[in-house]
Amino acid sequence: MDDKKPARVAGALCLAALFAMMLLIGLRILTREAGDETQGWDTLLTRIAWCGNDPTEAKSADSIDWEAQYSFQDEDGKPFAVIQDKAAAVKSLLEKYATSFLPGRSGLVLLTARYESIFLPGQASSAAPAAPEAATIAQAPAGAEPETAPEPTVAPEPIDDWPAVRPLPTALPQEDATNTFSPPVAVGNTGILRLYDGHLTTVLTFSKQQVREAASAVSSLKAFCDGFDIPFFYVQIPYKICPIEDPGIERNGDTSNQNIDQMISALDKAGVSAYDIRPDIHADGLLHHGLFYLTDHHWTPEAGLWAARHILTELSERFGFQIDPSVLDPDRFYSESFPGWHLGMYGKTVTLENADPEDMNLLHPRYPTQMHYVLPSRGKDLTGDFSVLYSYKVLEDVDYYNACAYCAYLHGNKPFESITNELADNDLHILILRDSFGAVVVPFLALGAQRVDTLDLRTFTGSVRAYIEQEQPDLVMVMYSPVFFGDTNTSTHTAMFDFQ
Repeated sequence: MDDKKPARVAGALCLAALFAMMLLIGLRILTREAGDETQGWDTLLTRIAWCGNDPTEAKSADSIDWEAQYSFQDEDGKPFAVIQDKAAAVKSLLEKYATSFLPGRSGLVLLTARYESIFLPGQASSAAPAAPEAATIAQAPAGAEPETAPEPTVAPEPIDDWPAVRPLPTALPQEDATNTFSPPVAVGNTGILRLYDGHLTTVLTFSKQQVREAASAVSSLKAFCDGFDIPFFYVQIPYKICPIEDPGIERNGDTSNQNIDQMISALDKAGVSAYDIRPDIHADGLLHHGLFYLTDHHWTPEAGLWAARHILTELSERFGFQIDPSVLDPDRFYSESFPGWHLGMYGKTVTLENADPEDMNLLHPRYPTQMHYVLPSRGKDLTGDFSVLYSYKVLEDVDYYNACAYCAYLHGNKPFESITNELADNDLHILILRDSFGAVVVPFLALGAQRVDTLDLRTFTGSVRAYIEQEQPDLVMVMYSPVFFGDTNTSTHTAMFDFQ
């Protein structure tokens, strides 16, 4: 009997640990999903449950009933679809709290990566991640506290020595010259590829039928807008993989550029005004990868500013809108830098053993601005200079695995937001259907129009068509990356290409 006692004790300890883990997961779900963030989260309960993580960033659902405001007209078969949707949501919720928000997950992931670096050498990054420096911040404009700016403010006259916007890369670094266009290399068993210049990525593959369905949905929305004499514009954001810089990557299963080619061709044939950004990248002498973060699938704010200027130019030329694209000239902005603050989605996956943190830069106009920013899902109604569009809360501390520095732009992904440029020289009202890539584009587009509204159909539960009919914008723009080409299921009204 005594010989079995250690085994029983070990078993009891394991069961106790599992029970404690499940209890903490349940407590996290309760404090985040059942709570009300407007009543304050800094309590003993949430500190114990979240162990330093921010519970407000975990909640993806929106408490606003958008469908009640913008109702769908054709709801045949909807009750069963709603049940399916709720079942999928519960499954996703449990998976999220048992993986991404699992207590101690980041430590376990990092420990695993260190194990691989010892026993599977050759996969670690050549340079150890540097400790983040303090944010490099120019003299802030008056009233630039974006979370609390309650009173209207106007930025002061520009100061000449504010840091300039970092130029986009136009040539490979000298040390990369010998590796130009070399094949990608897998990073362990993570599913992540390291491209010739160190950029991390995954391959993207959609069938021709999936792309046809996505193009058909766009064409249908354009036809709906035609019925109200509202101009329609489709903007195709590029994927990280370049048709020129990454030859032969199809052998790894990637079809992202073929999918984009098919989409643009289908929209052209359907008479949809579509803008493919890719040709302008090399026409401007830029490196395709240079528009993106090394460790992320998103592009940088500097790339967002560049793209927004091109989009405003296209709007002026195609639709005759009176917009001055020079408001987005890079030399009319300054950069507020948080060095080493950002680790992208791919970096989180391969961990700091195989990736180095990057800078997060917030770009501000040098000229006076006055913006009114409304974010109903967060209860925000802010008026101030351009910085009200930024969330400094996510940049308070460095947390590579649990925080999202990219979410500083437009306060992260939300179902609906409205930006009014109170100093605009036109009365243009634009509705943009966007994904997360738009977070670093929309703020700058808002400088060229009086009002910009955005919808993210991943969480917006209302009808796009009802919104358009009620609000009557001057332009409807769909601005998507190819990541969502396969998201066309219209049964539950949660797909990115469900434009009902």
